Amino acid sequence: MLSSADAAAILPPTFQILTGLSFAALLLVRFLGASILRPLWGKLVAFALVFVALGSFLMSLATAKSSISGGAEFFTLAGISYFVAALLVAAGLIIAARKGAGVAP
Repeated sequence: MLSSADAAAILPPTFQILTGLSFAALLLVRFLGASILRPLWGKLVAFALVFVALGSFLMSLATAKSSISGGAEFFTLAGISYFVAALLVAAGLIIAARKGAGVAP
């Protein structure tokens, strides 16, 4: 189990790495999966990656604070960012499923 000092030293860089990997995933989708970005559902799912990266960045800022209450605003914003990403993915999947079932979106 990590001590508080170890966690404070490890968490911000971990979320910074996740931010970079999220942006790398976005670039990967953009350049290798360009055909999937043509329909609306593909654009929604790909745009959700931006909010995942934003959430990771905000988590890195929140964990850099000295206390949970000090990072509360960033924790809240990160949660909202992850929730928006989930909504975008859900909307994209619903549109794709309706299109696949022959129902007009």
